[in-house]
Amino acid sequence: MNRIGIVAGGVQPAAGVRRIWLKRAGIAAGAIVLALVALALGMVAWMSYVPADLDLSTTRLSAQGAYRVSYEPRRGPIAVNQIHAWTLHVETADGRAVEGATIAVDCDMPQHGHGLPTEPK
Repeated sequence: MNRIGIVAGGVQPAAGVRRIWLKRAGIAAGAIVLALVALALGMVAWMSYVPADLDLSTTRLSAQGAYRVSYEPRRGPIAVNQIHAWTLHVETADGRAVEGATIAVDCDMPQHGHGLPTEPK
């Protein structure tokens, strides 16, 4: 069976060949859409994961238990997409305030896979 049709002005693929290529293009487009949907669902699942040991307390002991640190927002409730100001209190494990300490802050958003877009000061 001949898949090439002769038309005025030259040779043109027959309709069957065109249909095959359209079908293949449709399958490829469908596969790409499916892959993108799967990727989007995977990202949603990854970013929605909450660790079982997530600690949201605002007071914590240092790794060796020598210091207790607590923090609270300086102004009312925490606003989303706004710069925050915080008050930090550091004391020894027996409750004596620590004066003149140098504090280093590392901000990370592990569920998002990145840190903050701003630098804590």
